[in-house]
This record gives sequence, C-alpha cells and structure tokens, in this order.
Amino acid sequence: MAKTRPGWEDVRQLTPEPAPSWWPVSPTQVTRHFRDHTHKGSLERLCRSAGGRDVWLYRLGKGKPTARTANYSAAMGSSDKASYFGKQRKDYRQTLLVLCGVHGMETEAVAGAVNLLHILESGRDLRGRRWPELKKLASKFRLLLVPLANPDGRARTRIPSLIGLTTDDLTYYGQGMWKTGEIIGWSGSKRFLPLPLEKVRFSGGYPNDDGVNLMHDVSPAGHKARETTALLRLVEDEIVDACLNMHGHQRGPLILPHAAAAPDAYFDHTTELAERLQSRLQDDGLRPMEVMRGRRGLGYNLPSAMHFTSGCLSLTFETPQGVQENPYTYDELLDIQLLTFEETMRFGVECRFRPDESSDEGGRK
Repeated sequence: MAKTRPGWEDVRQLTPEPAPSWWPVSPTQVTRHFRDHTHKGSLERLCRSAGGRDVWLYRLGKGKPTARTANYSAAMGSSDKASYFGKQRKDYRQTLLVLCGVHGMETEAVAGAVNLLHILESGRDLRGRRWPELKKLASKFRLLLVPLANPDGRARTRIPSLIGLTTDDLTYYGQGMWKTGEIIGWSGSKRFLPLPLEKVRFSGGYPNDDGVNLMHDVSPAGHKARETTALLRLVEDEIVDACLNMHGHQRGPLILPHAAAAPDAYFDHTTELAERLQSRLQDDGLRPMEVMRGRRGLGYNLPSAMHFTSGCLSLTFETPQGVQENPYTYDELLDIQLLTFEETMRFGVECRFRPDESSDEGGRK
C-alpha cells in the first residue's frame, strides 16, 4: 500500500486505557486467532477490502442444501416460498449470521467475535472462563461469523478501544475530521457516500479505504464497495434466518427496533428479544438502556437490505464503548458481547428467528 493515504492522519493520537491480552482487535490479531484456532469450524476469505485486507468468514454447522429457483423477492411474490427457501431436511438448523466490525473503531464486538471463536472451539473465552450454555446453544445453529467486516477502518483508527476517552473522541475516531479541523460528525459523515477524501484529514473508522460507509452502501442501483456486495450475497446464498449486526455507541447496551418497512411481526419479535436481553444484562449489573418500542424512521441501511435479501430477522445491537461519560471496563464490555450472543441464540431456539413462519411474510400481490 502507498505510504501516504488520504484520510489517515490521526491528529489526536490518543491513548485509551491499555487493553488486556484477551482483547485482540487489530486485523493482524484477528487473522492470527482465526487461522490458528479454527478446527471444528471452517475459515474462508469472504472478500478483500478496498484497502486489500482480508475479510474473514468462519462457519460452524452443517450446510443448508436447497433447490432454490428464485431470490427472496420473487419467491415472496409467488405462491411458493420454497422457490427461495428450498426443501428443509429433518436435521435443518436455522442460520445465524453474527456480523462484527462494520465500523472499525467499534472494537467491542471484534473482541467478542474472537472470544466467541475460542468458546466454540474450546469452551473457554480468552480469559479462561467457560461458557457452557453459549457453546450448547451455538451447536443448534448453522453459525456464520464475520469478525471484522471493515479491516480498513480498524487499521486506520489503531486504538484498541475508547475506554477512558470522551464522547467527542468517540465522534472523532468514528467519523473523522475535515482538513479545516472541523469534526465530521455522525450526521455529517452521511451527507457523502463516499467521503470526499481529498477534503478529509482523518476519516475515522466508519468508512473503508475508499471512503465508503458499508452501513449505507445499499442502493438497489448497486454497491460502491466489494465488502457490501460480499455480505449481501452471503445473506442471500446462505438463506440467513437472523443477522446480529453488532455496533457501538456512547450509551448503554440495547437492541434497536427492527429495520424499517418490515412486517409488524418482525418488530414484535425484535422487541421481545430486546426485553429478554435487557433483563439478562440488568441482572448482571451491565446497565442496559430501556427497550425502544415502536417503529423506527423510514431510513434504509445494511440491516434493512439484509432483511429484504433473505427475509431474516435483522437485528442491530448497540454496545457501550466505555467513554468517560458512561464508563465500562474491558471485562464488562466483553461480557456484554458474549451475553448478547447467548441470549440471541436462546431466543432463536425458543421462539425461532422467523416470526410465525406459517404466516404471509411477503405481502403477496
């Protein structure tokens, strides 16, 4: 790669609280852990990022054969859903996609993904703690794990976490700084896709090396990033039943309402899972936010696109990032990730991810 890259000048160069050894979140560390510890599952390169870095996919569980003859859209417009879903065998397992690191400065889920790998392969996280229930629940699914979807943004931000830094620092490391010295900000970053890198001093962890924020690179007219295309093809090809899209913010942990424009049953299902997770995190003293009820706005983003690609329950989880205004420890943040994985899987076993599978999901016309 070129020595000088647009958007790579980290003006602040801050140092958060040092990360423990069980918090491996750099692209190199993620690659090393998945290559060295994948035995029961399988590992493959999903794609290369805009900056030429590997985006990895870990699979665990039997494949889902199908005689699919249509995509989800066509199948929902037909009289036969099996034209997309195919025929389910007796040993059919629901498919859960856990997607981490779409925004590179949100390291909590990346650490969670690496520790999840070790639990699935050995029964223990990197702290040496056993998670027997999580391991047992995971065995009931076809699990797809993308530990770091945006290695460009992760490499650019470099810092292992935001623990001990401020909300303003979170905004800087998330969305970056213009050459004028003005912070780009959350809404400001979304005025451009891609970011005009010639006007940017530091582009933060949101975009890839081409300035593309994968969360919003979902125009039906086509995607600007190969990472987006690879993720949505994965969702379609694997007939994903649920996607847990892991993100971070300055507040407490919560699952957001389901992507806009989905049938009501998906909103109700998501609210039930959010209530279960809130209760679990509250019991463990992890200070979750109140459950957000009702429909969200009409925005369209990656979770929305995933829902309309496979009809999956498309979940967006927001974790705290340990900033001074809402402090959390590394231990607490890792526990939040692993408990969220566990409760999502428990919900899938007890309620199934697709709400009322006998109902008319597609609004046939």
